[in-house]
Amino acid sequence: MKVVILSCLLAAVLGADYDEDKAGFDANDLDGDGVVRPEELLTSIEQNDLNNDGIISIEEIAATQLPGTPEIVIQGTFNYYDKLDGAADGVISLSVAPVLFHIFDANGDGEITLDEWFITLPQVNDGIQNEIMALYTA
Repeated sequence: MKVVILSCLLAAVLGADYDEDKAGFDANDLDGDGVVRPEELLTSIEQNDLNNDGIISIEEIAATQLPGTPEIVIQGTFNYYDKLDGAADGVISLSVAPVLFHIFDANGDGEITLDEWFITLPQVNDGIQNEIMALYTA
């Protein structure tokens, strides 16, 4: 029963919603030209560094989530990006930006299009979901 409840929770939190997913793309396309470039993604990530110390803490991630987001979802999201930056050390380094950019830039041309965003977003969401499941089963 717990697995069913968690699956429903994950579907609600990480589920595919075109408008929300496009809004995520648009939030990273800072100049609104229809593509996300490396510097735009870095700037978007830097916006999560609320105290401008060059790293993103779990508290900063929590502060950027929607009110009512379950703690396990916040922790799983944080864990995914913490590992993605190359060191699971309890903080997210800004070095996560080029790694994340590489994931989203499916064709490797140095730009993320909306099509690439939709193609690769499930990979990121799956990584977050795996981290949430690991917390749930721990």
